[in-house]
Amino acid sequence: PFPDNGSFEGFIEWAREFPITRIAHDILTYVVPFAKTRGVRTFGLVGFCWGTWVLSHLCVLWPDFRAAVHPHPSFQLFSIHGEDGKDVLSRVTVPQLYLPTSQDEPGLKPNGELINLLKKRLGPK
Repeated sequence: PFPDNGSFEGFIEWAREFPITRIAHDILTYVVPFAKTRGVRTFGLVGFCWGTWVLSHLCVLWPDFRAAVHPHPSFQLFSIHGEDGKDVLSRVTVPQLYLPTSQDEPGLKPNGELINLLKKRLGPK
């Protein structure tokens, strides 16, 4: 985890040490198979803040996830990793629920640009 030093100094450099390929590999190679050995058959995702970046990618890479929930979503990690978040969202096929706070990006709020992109892609899911 990011060291709790009372500031976000160094966060961008730290976040770049964890590309989505590494995170997705660990989840799809270790977490999902382990859960299956314990009888889990249906998978959903919850990601707070920058977990939105992870969940969006996972929902593209493994569409067997049934749904993803994003409390207090942050879209900033896409740009930190040099990605276009709209491009990733345009490929999501899994139902999504965004729960933004009043301080969150307008595009992630009801009828925001990013939410409307998902609605267009997913329909009533």
